[in-house]
Amino acid sequence: MSIYIILLIALALLFDFLNGFHDAANSIATVVSTRVLSPRYAVVWAAFFNFVAFLFFGLHVAGTIGSGIIDVSIIDNTIITSYFGIPVSTTHTITGAIMGVGTLRRFTAVRWGIAGQIIWSWILTIPLSAFIAAIAYIIAAKI
Repeated sequence: MSIYIILLIALALLFDFLNGFHDAANSIATVVSTRVLSPRYAVVWAAFFNFVAFLFFGLHVAGTIGSGIIDVSIIDNTIITSYFGIPVSTTHTITGAIMGVGTLRRFTAVRWGIAGQIIWSWILTIPLSAFIAAIAYIIAAKI
């Protein structure tokens, strides 16, 4: 096995591990704080579904991030992103960095239709989640 393949696998595992620091807390905080699941079961639950999600949802997010947001011909080895960043979501950080680099290198390189959909999803997630949680609480309180 080539040293490059071993290094690539090691980097992928490191990324997945570090990604869990950012995203696992967001995905399991509610079930742990409401005591629906213990922290141990919540982590196992989140790890399992993060691992098998591609089987059900495909690789659409990876495809969009990899080549759907900007014209990839502007990317070269001089681009450095998010060195000291503290991301809420690794995917959001990578997507934002890609859009930022694309905008700085060539504004027209950003595919604003796709980028706009992503930005709107970021904006609408919080109020939509709050609304759904409020409805669920009202229904649960009446039961």
